[in-house]
Amino acid sequence: MKLTTIILAVCAGPWLLAEEALVRTEANVSVEITLTATQRHEDPFNTVTLDVVFTDPAGAVRRVPAFWAGGLTWKVRHASSSVGTHLWSSECNDTKDVGLHGLEGRLEVQPYRGENPLFSHG
Repeated sequence: MKLTTIILAVCAGPWLLAEEALVRTEANVSVEITLTATQRHEDPFNTVTLDVVFTDPAGAVRRVPAFWAGGLTWKVRHASSSVGTHLWSSECNDTKDVGLHGLEGRLEVQPYRGENPLFSHG
């Protein structure tokens, strides 16, 4: 599997660029991962399936469907209450599109330090 550069957004904060596919966030704060297809798909909404599989520090696995955001852009959003290093990998039904399939990264979740009660308690 290939480690890639991805563009990320923390929904409660600014856009970030992750050079090594490592993202840092706080517990319960949603992270948006943007993947870019390497080829055009004729009907991506109906013909392309893209999931990102997140594995938390305890080994629990969560499969999150990504969504087509137009053009070559796909996005997935994920939030976790588990503190520690989460691993993620992308799985696309078009295994030849290396911009969508076979990517891996890490998500480092730290304890939430803010005052928003929704993030404090999940």
